[in-house]
Amino acid sequence: MSLRHAILPGLLLTLLVSLPAHAELQDFDQHTLPAIETDLAGEPFLLLLWSVHCAPCIAELKALGEVINDPALPPVVMVATDPAGMAEEVDLMLADHGLDAVAGWRFADPLPERLRYVIDPDWYGELPRSYFYAADGTREAHSGRLTRERLLAWIAAQQ
Repeated sequence: MSLRHAILPGLLLTLLVSLPAHAELQDFDQHTLPAIETDLAGEPFLLLLWSVHCAPCIAELKALGEVINDPALPPVVMVATDPAGMAEEVDLMLADHGLDAVAGWRFADPLPERLRYVIDPDWYGELPRSYFYAADGTREAHSGRLTRERLLAWIAAQQ
């Protein structure tokens, strides 16, 4: 056995152990948003709805990845509107943007219209879709890509 073959398994194990923890996607159903709102009551948070097939969503993930480690950033709730069968693609997209440690959800209803209605009866499915929640529970909806500047402005307003 060569030295290379003796060292390689140890290096692979070291690499696997040193990878960052991955937050597993949870199923988002009709009860999830009310539970999130209750859990985060009294503090601001950002709800982001996105898909792997949405080019503006990918640009938004990049902007979020640039500010995700800002200690002033309120909690971020990410919901992929992709079906459960696309979990691997969703995981890869989050990892590519440094967001794989952020807790997230994916639509778990075969009829996404039901979940869209639960989230917001006035939302017709356009992506990306964001909701800026204030500490008092009020929220502001935003359709379209969020820029890094808009995210930073919202973070500053929460302080």
